Amino acid sequence: MNYPDLTITVFGKASNKQVAKLIVTDSELDLTLMDFLRARGIPVASSCYGEGVCRKCVVFIHDKEHLSCLLTVKIFLAQYGAILSISYL
Repeated sequence: MNYPDLTITVFGKASNKQVAKLIVTDSELDLTLMDFLRARGIPVASSCYGEGVCRKCVVFIHDKEHLSCLLTVKIFLAQYGAILSISYL
């Protein structure tokens, strides 16, 4: 599946502001959302190294919590759209 010119928009719940608008490349689609955000300079908390145990890497999509370490960029874009929020930003 091709996702040309797709972007992920990151909002901070604490600041109530847009933090970043990130263009997704084809090579990034299989990354976890946590790894994608970290690679782009967006801090994502985690102490379990992406195993889904610590529950610190929570992002909010349509006001529901999701673990960013268990969600690939491809699945996020296909199922949820392109907007997420992080509580501490």
